[in-house]
Amino acid sequence: MNPLKPCYAVATPHEDIRSGNLEGGEEFESLILNLWLRSSDTAALDAAFDDLGESLLEAQEEYLSAKELDEALFGDDYE
Repeated sequence: MNPLKPCYAVATPHEDIRSGNLEGGEEFESLILNLWLRSSDTAALDAAFDDLGESLLEAQEEYLSAKELDEALFGDDYE
């Protein structure tokens, strides 16, 4: 078995993600490292990154929906 190489082809995450605001409190860098360490082969690593990508997209959609609602309710007083 060939050792796994880190995958750096992940898009730069949003500042909230990089600053550790992930559900469960895990920092983004630790999350990526753990995905890599837990993957037994490249197929498992690819699947883990696919799952992470889907989770991040869902979280982004939820965040944008909440932000839109807050802006509609509070206008300029938002933030």
